[in-house]
Amino acid sequence: VNDMIMSEMRLPMRLVQGLGGVVHKKTSGHSIFVSQVLNSLVRDSTIAYRPRKHRFDWDDNKIATLRMGDSVAGLIVSNLSSLQTEALQSLRVLSCFGVQIA
Repeated sequence: VNDMIMSEMRLPMRLVQGLGGVVHKKTSGHSIFVSQVLNSLVRDSTIAYRPRKHRFDWDDNKIATLRMGDSVAGLIVSNLSSLQTEALQSLRVLSCFGVQIA
């Protein structure tokens, strides 16, 4: 988890260890779940780029207290529910085609 965060945020281990520990605890280290959690935190501005610091910044304690889905599926469903009605309708139609559309 720490390696994923270090790579994506281009930060040293000492800055991501706290976040990595919290995310690992919430996701049990499952890479897809880790990716979804991090994307959700960035989308909600819980993790945000701070121009004055020239890096991403976050509050480990705030992230630790956030309630998140218990599974990848739950997190994806909650992310989908935040989409606009038109986007959801488009996804419903496209889902009928399965993996045929590239």
